[in-house]
Amino acid sequence: MSKKISDEEVKLLITDIINKRRQSMSRIMLERTWFRNILYYLGEQWIQWYVEQNSFKKRYRKSTIPTPVTNRIRDAVRSEKALILNKDYVPRVWPNSEQPEDKEASRTGELILRDMDLRNDQEFKEDIDDVALWMLLCGTAFMRSFPDMDAGDYAIDNNGEFLKTGDVVSRAASPFSMILDQMGIKLRDKRYVGIISLKDKEWVEDTFKIKINSASSKLDNQYLHTLEKYVGNVSPWKSAGITSSLYDNELEEKVEFKEIEFKPTRKFPYGRYVVMANDDVIINIDKMPLINKKNPSDWMYSFTDFHYNKTTGRFWSDAFVNDLISPQNSINSIDQALVMNRRSLGRPRVTLPINCKIERINEQGQSFLAIRYDPRVTAGQAPKFDNGLPLPNQVLIEREHQEKALQDAAGDPKNIMRGHVPTAGASGYLVDVLQESAESSHSPDIMRFYRSLTRVYRKRLLLARDIYTESRIIKIKGPNNEIQIKKFKGADIRNNTDVRLELTSGVFKTKASEAHALLNLMQTGMIQLDPVTQRKVLNRLGFAELSVDKNDVHTKRAEKEEMNASAGDVTTLFVTSPDPQTGEVDLDFDRAKVVNHDPLFKFDDHAIHYESHTRFILSDEFKALSPEVSAIFMAHTELHKAIMDAEMKKIQMENMAQEQALKGNVVQSTPEIGAPIVSPKPESAIPTGE
Repeated sequence: MSKKISDEEVKLLITDIINKRRQSMSRIMLERTWFRNILYYLGEQWIQWYVEQNSFKKRYRKSTIPTPVTNRIRDAVRSEKALILNKDYVPRVWPNSEQPEDKEASRTGELILRDMDLRNDQEFKEDIDDVALWMLLCGTAFMRSFPDMDAGDYAIDNNGEFLKTGDVVSRAASPFSMILDQMGIKLRDKRYVGIISLKDKEWVEDTFKIKINSASSKLDNQYLHTLEKYVGNVSPWKSAGITSSLYDNELEEKVEFKEIEFKPTRKFPYGRYVVMANDDVIINIDKMPLINKKNPSDWMYSFTDFHYNKTTGRFWSDAFVNDLISPQNSINSIDQALVMNRRSLGRPRVTLPINCKIERINEQGQSFLAIRYDPRVTAGQAPKFDNGLPLPNQVLIEREHQEKALQDAAGDPKNIMRGHVPTAGASGYLVDVLQESAESSHSPDIMRFYRSLTRVYRKRLLLARDIYTESRIIKIKGPNNEIQIKKFKGADIRNNTDVRLELTSGVFKTKASEAHALLNLMQTGMIQLDPVTQRKVLNRLGFAELSVDKNDVHTKRAEKEEMNASAGDVTTLFVTSPDPQTGEVDLDFDRAKVVNHDPLFKFDDHAIHYESHTRFILSDEFKALSPEVSAIFMAHTELHKAIMDAEMKKIQMENMAQEQALKGNVVQSTPEIGAPIVSPKPESAIPTGE
């Protein structure tokens, strides 16, 4: 076994890594480009980099020269982000084998992932939105999945103390705060990956039970403060009255928190995980957060990288905004010329000869300026008024050309992704075709994004398997929009962690086209509107409140019984003991011994319950139930079947009795009455014509 590295050696190693990161010329150029893109996205576009001040500043111009901004970059970024995120997807977990246990475990894993997506008001979706924005602005984005032991529900230990159970969280990480090995063109190829963040000093001391005494340089994680200073430099009115000391005061109670993961090596087969708070080592273990000790080759970083414009031969990708800078500058320059020309039209330029006087005159209650001059003194020269000339139409044509160039660079030539309908009579189908054409050039970037998101989901499931050691509850939306609740533990996953994302939004892009297609299918007879199909069609069209069926109450009750059985609860199922003589179901409930009593059982629609329960019994989920639970559920289902058979037999006997009555034999017999009852022959039963 390898010898553990001391804290002093770790401190020297981390310091060397940080220094290399700070001195890397490629990293400095990347961050400068990222800041430029972010400033353009914020609308601060009249900027220039000044080497002397090592900062972005506003271009040197007179205060009278306008600097208009028509921010097309923000619109393009929002459209591209919507294009990436408007895909509906479902996480699927593929089982490790054909065994029913693995199939049920994979279904449990899918429910866990769906439940985690909905927690905390769908906070995970907001982090995905942040990742997409970082990717478009910087070209490369990161998301980190880790166990947050301060999250989750409360539990009580043996001493009566309240403890947090922890939860799996995924957070978007700023590219400015990432620590990456310069070698390797893929994340898995890099020897180490880490992050620098600012943590509250009190939180660090309380969590790790240490005293932070060392000072922090705080030079490596000031993205927000650096951005605020840049914005203040390029827009002086925004930073009026704010001094740099206010920025520094905010960092006094912060701790520079460095976390670095090292990939497995021959010396350290399980990798390493190191954490430093300022200059103090607080965690130094020989194991990565995500590694399978039974199979060390199955390891991964807790970080997941997302790329936009991949560049061959290097790790960092180009941003979406990079191609929009040039046309955006041209549009701003043309707008500036238009504003200055408009001012010249309303304010003509006046050229005065020497010895002219400008006086203010008041006449008839009005005050105005007048020019007085004497031709004898001015050598016969008179003031000259030069009215501004409107710019030629060529300037507007050039602006339209730059607008089109920006739209083409953004991959949206018809503004379809921005929600513009091409013509007044365009149908939803036509909009779908145009959107599909506009998205075709972005398909590689979109699919690359969801491949990275698939890795995020797999890491979330792996963490859930390891930290969900106590019983927890899943709350998901089931069939007919019913809320389903199920108990589980991380061990229920049974190492079924092969996650795939299935996109489900590839048919229709708009509700109008979807409604148009459904109506056409119904008119042509390709869709038969039985009650189940009718409910599905109304749900797809957004009229779920109109899809209520009179049998829904029985269907929901049957599904609730099945859901309780899946959780191991069969106490609410009505079950009777069999007839001790025949071994068959005894329908005389007054005589039979009731094992589980349900006062609502007599109101059930037995045909609906039997059909629903039969589907559940034939499912893989039922095969994973314990023998006791499955036996009780099958007995309950057989009771429904026996009642249906008895009712059918009763109807058949009544029909036979009516037929015999018509023939003159009025003998009635029912399953409830064992002996025949002979009644007088009615006159209507006497055949006529005899």
